[in-house]
Amino acid sequence: MGLLAALLLFAACPSPTAREVATPVEIEPQASAPAQVQAAPEFGFQCSREPVELFPSPHKTWDIALSNDGELVAATDADEVAIWELSTGVRRQTLGGELDGPIRLLAFSPSGRRLAAVGAEILIVWNLDDGSVARRVSLWRYQHHLVYLELDGREWLVVDRALYAKVPQPPVLVVEVDGDALLSPFGSERGSLQIAVARDRLAVVRDGEPAAVWLGPEHEPLELSDAVGPVAISTDGRIVASTGYRGEVSTWDTQTGAKLGHLRDEGTKSRSAAVALSPDGHRVAVLYDDGGGMLWDTSTGAVVAPLSSPVGLAAILDFSHDGRYVLTGVDGILDHTMAPGPAPVWLSDAFDGAWSREFAIGDFVHGLELARDGQLLAVAGYASAQLWCLPAFVDETPADP
Repeated sequence: MGLLAALLLFAACPSPTAREVATPVEIEPQASAPAQVQAAPEFGFQCSREPVELFPSPHKTWDIALSNDGELVAATDADEVAIWELSTGVRRQTLGGELDGPIRLLAFSPSGRRLAAVGAEILIVWNLDDGSVARRVSLWRYQHHLVYLELDGREWLVVDRALYAKVPQPPVLVVEVDGDALLSPFGSERGSLQIAVARDRLAVVRDGEPAAVWLGPEHEPLELSDAVGPVAISTDGRIVASTGYRGEVSTWDTQTGAKLGHLRDEGTKSRSAAVALSPDGHRVAVLYDDGGGMLWDTSTGAVVAPLSSPVGLAAILDFSHDGRYVLTGVDGILDHTMAPGPAPVWLSDAFDGAWSREFAIGDFVHGLELARDGQLLAVAGYASAQLWCLPAFVDETPADP
């Protein structure tokens, strides 16, 4: 049974311009090895509570990515990237091999026609139709995030260096894929804590400075006055949720910068470790660094349900793209307080918190991504790359949390 068929079977339901950057140095695009195609399926998928292993033997996988159309999954394999067709399990391409070190970050273009990767001081973009290199830019080490977005019909890549990395690179670098522009729209010298993106806008929160929303190269970033913690953007890009020093959550209009609401859990004084907005912006979830959390209704300010996660600053928090589920957990590779062993993740009801399911996704999670249809979870870990079918963890009469 193909993956998509299995999932369908189990599915329930004129401003100043940004500053130009002199560094890093641009490298001319180079020809890449032709795409490697294998006719035999690498895996077969059936929706169950057991994961599909993408690699037949243990692999240290730094990142994993799903295309927006649900057709492809890509996972790092040392200095290469393996790409599979989800519907057939066929390993379609192997790209890379020319980088001097492991690839650590991946991102598909919104159209799914390109794949970007960061590794060994290089940002590289491949055309998936023939495996050729579309863009190649030198970077400094210690890159933390990679985001691929489209603004006014132009493709951009956003990379940021780790918070305390002492390298002469702007904290957030914006690279035009089909042009020569290298921009640094955020002027802070400090690295960023988190990047969030939705459609045609980008939000960045920097250490000790307010979060800001970037709408493109013709606009200065719009600062959000007291947003100093993790940020999230609704799917339509109209609302940003941000956190403060004591766990409070504010919502903002991304066009005007106006504050729309303010939520506070009086029972905690902990800082927020992560925040997420439902696709329609009607729910906001927050996790604290003491392991607690809350799910709120943004229109009424009412608490919908408590959330929980292992204690740790490197929290995993996301809504499924249909808004039905909240996924919570912890990034074991970043939270060094965690002992070796399976990293737990909770799948919870996003409407009223009436139920929650726990499952283990392997040692030390490096990368994690939810499919847009909310049915599939892709995980990159210390020794594996896995696909999990989420409907298998949701039955018709779930037990009490």
